[in-house]
Amino acid sequence: MMNLFGGNRRIDPDQADRIKSWARSAWSLPEETTVMVTELECREPGCPPIETVIALLEGPGKTTQFKIHKTADEVTQPDVQAMAQDGEHQRGDGMSQADGATGETADLKRAGLSVAVAVLTVSDSRTIETDTSGSTIVDRLTRAGHRVADRKLCPDEYETIRDTIAAWVADPAIEFVIVTGGTGVTQRDVTPEAVRSLFSKPIPGFGELFRWLSYREIRTSTIQSRADAGVCGDTIVFLLPGSTGACRLGMEQIILPQLDIDHRPCNLTELLPRVKHERPPVHGHG
Repeated sequence: MMNLFGGNRRIDPDQADRIKSWARSAWSLPEETTVMVTELECREPGCPPIETVIALLEGPGKTTQFKIHKTADEVTQPDVQAMAQDGEHQRGDGMSQADGATGETADLKRAGLSVAVAVLTVSDSRTIETDTSGSTIVDRLTRAGHRVADRKLCPDEYETIRDTIAAWVADPAIEFVIVTGGTGVTQRDVTPEAVRSLFSKPIPGFGELFRWLSYREIRTSTIQSRADAGVCGDTIVFLLPGSTGACRLGMEQIILPQLDIDHRPCNLTELLPRVKHERPPVHGHG
């Protein structure tokens, strides 16, 4: 049963019901999860005057809050979908977090063999301090026992993206590359075009599986993602969307299992020697 609580300001009940319906769809919530919507008025210096909070009550002591700096009347369905995808939230203990290297995450299986991965964030505005998506990728890689061989940020520029990936592909010490950002459908989203120009063999199943998994979270909005992967010379490259939630999904449900040499029935790490025409790695040695 969905409930509404008042907070500091009264919300139009019809709009509250719409927000809760959007939340159920965006987060694929089971019926037993209670959704609450409140509109808070802040009188402290420096904070937005009004913000809307969506609280998900998933069980005793397990509450997750998502907030947006808009009045409830201004909140739209794309706003709620973006909140779900980006994963920016406030935990029930009141500590504000952005899901990434510092957020609460599921236990990750350590890989049987460590591989070297380069990470590129494509963005016109992010810095290393604000790059939560790149940090999420790095966090998942290191917790799984892999080595981050390099990490860079670059703007949404075709030649810069292509040159960065090409340099990593030419480096024999780098086995995999993960790129986040620039996979949308706007004019500035050129990551797939830049990287596909380097593909010797595309891996279409990656994008297909990513969008299938993403559909459970953001429904038809997943068609706007051009997540992709391919073999570039001796290196395998993955392209993920720029949101933190998309990076978390792609890493935990697709990339990390495929980087784990123990994953069955097969994985990409065990195929690397055949991609590189080298001898197979010795299991258990990083």
